[in-house]
Amino acid sequence: MSSSQTADVAIIGGGITGIATAYYLSKRGLRVTLIERDHLAAGSTGRTVAGVRQQGRSRWQLPLMFEAVKRWKTLEEELGAPVGYQQHGHLMLAANEDVLDFFKTGPYGVDEQATEGLDTRIVSREEVLELVPRLKGPFVGGRYTGSDGGAHPQLTVNAYARAAEARGAKLLLGTEAVGLVIEGDRVRGVKTSAGTVEAPFVVNAAGVWAKEVGSWANLDLPITPERGQVLLSGPLPPLVRPYVIHGDLEGQRVYLRQRHDGRIITGLGNPEQKPGWSTDVDPDFESELRRRLRILIPDLADIPRESTWGGLYEVTPDTEFIIDVLQEPQGLVLACGFSAQGFGPGPAVGDLLAEWIATGKRPELLAPFSPERFKRGTVRKHRLLGEMSGKSDSGH
Repeated sequence: MSSSQTADVAIIGGGITGIATAYYLSKRGLRVTLIERDHLAAGSTGRTVAGVRQQGRSRWQLPLMFEAVKRWKTLEEELGAPVGYQQHGHLMLAANEDVLDFFKTGPYGVDEQATEGLDTRIVSREEVLELVPRLKGPFVGGRYTGSDGGAHPQLTVNAYARAAEARGAKLLLGTEAVGLVIEGDRVRGVKTSAGTVEAPFVVNAAGVWAKEVGSWANLDLPITPERGQVLLSGPLPPLVRPYVIHGDLEGQRVYLRQRHDGRIITGLGNPEQKPGWSTDVDPDFESELRRRLRILIPDLADIPRESTWGGLYEVTPDTEFIIDVLQEPQGLVLACGFSAQGFGPGPAVGDLLAEWIATGKRPELLAPFSPERFKRGTVRKHRLLGEMSGKSDSGH
């Protein structure tokens, strides 16, 4: 790379949000340069369970997920490459009647989301066993959404990358963003370890490092890093169809999903997880996971381990996203704070954000995610029993 190059949009971060935005901007004819200090999907995206979940989404996220699922269904055709997408359903098990009642009448429960058009329903223990005959318990029933699913994160990111490059996007991998170029009240580009990328728009899609990127523009983004831990099995014959989570109202849970390649990815929710930068796997993680699998689905307790890992995801105070095209500094675009829920909506976020940048008009579906809510004190608290790449779903 030369000491300086130009683009219409520079993007910091090579996860699902960054690369999807790069593709859709390139599709609109804009010149895009994406900057990633490691390889694509090196952060949260590459370590996610990769669910595509509508169930349990907040009323602000659910319409965005409807749009995302539309794109997921045709994404392989659009990009001309496999992404491992399966619409295999999502089953959240209730350990007791209190949890089952929460699934039905609680915030973003079946009663609320069914009125918003989601095909979600309460299922009895007998119906659960029809969906997953290998389950043993303990559970009294659950919540099922047949149109939910999952994909393969690396395949998805790679497919977006090839399609973006085919439309002229430049991917600067192994190149670290080290600062912003700001003149007056306007962003003018990105300083990198290999020179400067001049651009009137800069997208902060840096995941857990988005707070640091924001600080280069004197922004204090309310983002903290948290860790998830998962185990990936070797290839197995079909054993479980829907994405399964078993949990209680205190946040104790085990989750698992069998991918398109036969591998099962599984992990534990940890309500005691503290913010921090460690990606170490706890010494007792695998033994505790297998202990709980033995109770829930004994046939899976001894699945062969291919790998285990810890990964980081960024969390906001209300676990809602931060998406905005700022006016101060003008041209800085925020696409971060996905709170372990960013993989599923990735195609819709990328497409709508590209529309916003290209036209200057904010899509209505992105309006709820302005960071102005933190300044106004209107942070929305809600409870979500979901899977991350360890704690919830960035999952999804």
